[in-house]
Amino acid sequence: MTRTPRWTIAIGTVMALVFGVALAVKIWPQLDLVGVGSRAPEFRAVNLRSGRPASPVLQTSSPCRS
Repeated sequence: MTRTPRWTIAIGTVMALVFGVALAVKIWPQLDLVGVGSRAPEFRAVNLRSGRPASPVLQTSSPCRS
């Protein structure tokens, strides 16, 4: 390989790495990773057939039985 293609490949690789790091830094705060104990966002469920709000489901501490 001659010098020009080597420099082109090296510069392209460095630019791709810089772009990837900059993108990761920009997007990271917007990611809300789900984990044990994380809270669900506020939302309203709607019945698609009627268009009315869906009835709430009561949460219990008893385990599911299948």
